[in-house]
Amino acid sequence: GGQGVRAGPLIGLILAGLVVAALGIAGGGDAPSANRAPFERAPGPLADRPTTAPAAGRDADPSAGRDADPAAERDADPVAGRSRGSLAELERTIVAKRGSARRATVTIGRSAEGRAIRAVAINGLSGGPPALVFGCIHGTECAGMRIARRIHAGRPPKGHGIVVVPDLNPDGLALGSRLNARGVDLNRNFASHWRPIGVAGDPEHSGPRPFSEPETRIARRLIRALRPEVTIWFHQQAEPLVRAWGASVPAARRYARLAGARFVRLPWLHGTAPNWQNHRFVGTSSFVVELASGPVAPGTVRDHARAATTLAGGLDAGGRSALRADHLPGQTAATGTPGGGE
Repeated sequence: GGQGVRAGPLIGLILAGLVVAALGIAGGGDAPSANRAPFERAPGPLADRPTTAPAAGRDADPSAGRDADPAAERDADPVAGRSRGSLAELERTIVAKRGSARRATVTIGRSAEGRAIRAVAINGLSGGPPALVFGCIHGTECAGMRIARRIHAGRPPKGHGIVVVPDLNPDGLALGSRLNARGVDLNRNFASHWRPIGVAGDPEHSGPRPFSEPETRIARRLIRALRPEVTIWFHQQAEPLVRAWGASVPAARRYARLAGARFVRLPWLHGTAPNWQNHRFVGTSSFVVELASGPVAPGTVRDHARAATTLAGGLDAGGRSALRADHLPGQTAATGTPGGGE
């Protein structure tokens, strides 16, 4: 009997403690925490929610030839459901039946300041991975937009379709800046061989981490969805030329011949779009076309638009091997060694 009397208060205390603990959990579970980050509204179509900084040791890998930020490559896409419609429309246009010319213009995302970024798809005469053209990535190098417009206003290519993004950096164009509205060089913000460069506003600032910018995430998602066989990135500098490295050399050299431009083999720079594509999508081609600084002559616009459409026209069942027919013996994959200018 004595043990029962002593055990009663003890059991009561235990039960009371459990009740108090349960009430604390129920009452405090939804309470705001001093350490909790404020809720951020998900951005618009095809623009990712900001990702966490990459773990130490994954920021850059200048020798591995892999994407520098695997976590960023796998980041969640809170608006993927809303973006599928736009990408699906592009894909439907590209694979439209032969003899049925189709074009579709869709908004694939918005810039850091909310400006629309659009893509235009034109079907070819056969199905398969399209060619992809970016008219402008640096806001002060946008003469390629004229070429992009001429491409999507022209006839469908004979081979696969072609998708044109006239302007990936509308904020930079509006501000008269090479950079985007957040002071980042978009062509240093891709993952392969990414490394921290400068601070916001510096001409080659690479951003806080790979794919930190909405514009580069839009490009990444579009490229992942389309898996283009060939991608052309237009830039401008004092000396016009076409340049590539590694497996992209044959397609770039053929484009240069078609456009009547000089071809140069130059290694990829750190964090550039072609560097990422050549490592992430092995077997495809991505290269740079540098137009001359300033306004571009109508004849140059015509020649480059025709070269891009002709190159896309070669992407039929045998096009892939044809693009690599002049592959040089001993040609190796990109090493990420800095060189040239983009």
